[in-house]
Amino acid sequence: MSETQTPAGPGDGARSGGQGSQGGRAGAQASGQPGRYQRSLGGLVGAMVILLAFVVVFIAFRGLVRDNPDAPLVDPVDYAPVVGPAAAQTGWPVAAPDPLPEGWVARSVRFEPPPGPSWHLGIITDEQEYVGIEQSVATVPSMLEAYVGEDAVADGAVELALPVAPGDAAGDPVTWRRWRDGGGDIALTTRVDDQVLLVVTTGEEETLREAVDSLRLQG
Repeated sequence: MSETQTPAGPGDGARSGGQGSQGGRAGAQASGQPGRYQRSLGGLVGAMVILLAFVVVFIAFRGLVRDNPDAPLVDPVDYAPVVGPAAAQTGWPVAAPDPLPEGWVARSVRFEPPPGPSWHLGIITDEQEYVGIEQSVATVPSMLEAYVGEDAVADGAVELALPVAPGDAAGDPVTWRRWRDGGGDIALTTRVDDQVLLVVTTGEEETLREAVDSLRLQG
């Protein structure tokens, strides 16, 4: 008695091949090949390592700059050409250093014409401290709130000369009121005719006195 075998059709071969492929993939995964989630986790870890390296480099750069007072942190501003127009627009000579103390750099300058004339000069010292020179017809309390802090309180007074025109001899000392805020800023205020002159710094009182000593009424 003979046995008849039915030839395998195309569909049977495809099914057989598909099962073989699936079995091969299953075997590959079972043999330790990383899956999709493992690869995603590896990429995330790599990105975090790169970000951490960038942060370390940035912190090291900031430390280098802070340790080097000569590092050019700001672009200098030439305020000399602004003094004349500022004085003409405000109606009074403006107070500005002449010259700037060695190593100090002006970083901002602006003025406002009437009805609320004002003069501003922002400076960075050689110790990377800020010095602001503000001259305005505004009241002392409003200027303290704007340029020192809402919590600024009176802290005695000092006797210093008023700014004079370049080349003139210093006049007799006048009273400057001293102010401090909770953040460590120190300011001095006095009157020049009908204006309030305020000088503020994030540094020590010696910085403040040096700033006041350098001021001349110009324009």
